[in-house]
Amino acid sequence: PEDHAPSRYPVGLPIGRVTRIDHEGTDTQEIHLRPYADVRSLDFVQILTRPRGPDS
Repeated sequence: PEDHAPSRYPVGLPIGRVTRIDHEGTDTQEIHLRPYADVRSLDFVQILTRPRGPDS
């Protein structure tokens, strides 16, 4: 979709399941995720977030 920032990574690629969200509805949130991959065998992990817009 057009609302995604340009990326070299595929949109919609699932990386894990969100198990809990702390501080929901605030400026700072903490997301707990159960990864689909065995993270003990990964050499590199990059987490991308979308900045909030002026209307957020």
